[in-house]
Amino acid sequence: MLRLVLPALAWLVVPAALTAQLPRTTARALGLMQSQTAAARGYEAIAWNPALLAMPGRPGFSLNLIQISAQEWSNSFDAGDVFNYSGDTLTTADKDTILAKIPAGQPFTLGAGVDASGIALTIGNFGFLIGAAGDVEGRASRDFAELLLYGNVQRRAPGSAPFTADSTGAAGWGGGTAAVAYGLPIHTPVGHLAVGATLKLTQGVMIGGVRDLGSTLQTNPFVGEARVHLLYSSPDSSLFNGTGLGADLGVAYELASGMRLGLAIENVFSTMSWKESNLLYERREYRLEQQGGTYADSVISEIEASPFDPSDPLQAALRDSVLGRATFPTRVRAGAQLKLGPVLLAGDAMLRIKRGLVPGEARRISAAAELPLSVVALRGGLATDLETGITFGGGLGLKFGPVRLDTAANWAPGGDRQGLFFAVGLGIMK
Repeated sequence: MLRLVLPALAWLVVPAALTAQLPRTTARALGLMQSQTAAARGYEAIAWNPALLAMPGRPGFSLNLIQISAQEWSNSFDAGDVFNYSGDTLTTADKDTILAKIPAGQPFTLGAGVDASGIALTIGNFGFLIGAAGDVEGRASRDFAELLLYGNVQRRAPGSAPFTADSTGAAGWGGGTAAVAYGLPIHTPVGHLAVGATLKLTQGVMIGGVRDLGSTLQTNPFVGEARVHLLYSSPDSSLFNGTGLGADLGVAYELASGMRLGLAIENVFSTMSWKESNLLYERREYRLEQQGGTYADSVISEIEASPFDPSDPLQAALRDSVLGRATFPTRVRAGAQLKLGPVLLAGDAMLRIKRGLVPGEARRISAAAELPLSVVALRGGLATDLETGITFGGGLGLKFGPVRLDTAANWAPGGDRQGLFFAVGLGIMK
């Protein structure tokens, strides 16, 4: 089973864990807690609010050279837990504490990834971006976590409930997107108004999922059944395994007082279709049973990698599970920016109105500040999803003429996506 499942999970990790089909997590955005709907600059505006490309003070030219972010998250543990138990022998009390952190009635979830953006360029009111994006997330049943911590010592008594792998699985996708954006100024008697749009063409490279089919482990007497199936884009197929279109709309208004307001709708429309003819399917179902002092193994069902067959109910159900949210989420974001002397204050509120391929919060409120000091800019703030906790973060920016070097980190100690987020970026703005 390890020979089968581990390569599948490794394949799914390739795309990296991102939040949209356009890489939005620039280092400056992360330092400002993603409060960018009214505060994005230059190439950042392509993904956050294209109307900002036509607002006063926008750079006449900007070029993203590199943006990289690394992320790890879980619904149960944060980095503090990892450091707390790393290198130590776990006591029974430690194991009890760790197991209790998994939310009741939910599987343990874990994700990690790297986001590297491609070329992003703005000239005047026009913007162009090429980037890669994707998502991966794995889940394990509470019983599976219990086995890892205690072995089978917890359920050795005859008649004990068997361990199950219910809800265990993983899913991911990866692709590239080309986007063009334009901001149009609108004359108003007072203040400055602009509207903008970003059009996106996404090319799906890979998609896949692995799901448990009812694996169980009974320890007295020993009976174990491992059941799993996979659906994934064939590695031998072309890179053109799916195609999608999308559009974002934005508006921005700057009052005479200098306060700037922004509103953006991400994926006003969004389509994504995958070529089922390029999908491969595998199924493995094995049984190992104690018979007196010996063990007997048998094959329940086995399907080698073969083309997807929609007439097979199990294959069709997995297809529906993996491709069921094949488009991208629609989100509405509102933001504000205010300058108080040298200090920039920014805040955002986001509401997701349609789910999609990529995970994330259903809602989010954030606030941050940026303080430029000569060649250095200090950033920091906090955010919350209004349910599970607060995320803290900050960043540092260095300015060498038109060159910008930014670093940032966020820490989420609670919630469904608790963990650490790091980013570094290098760009040019004039």
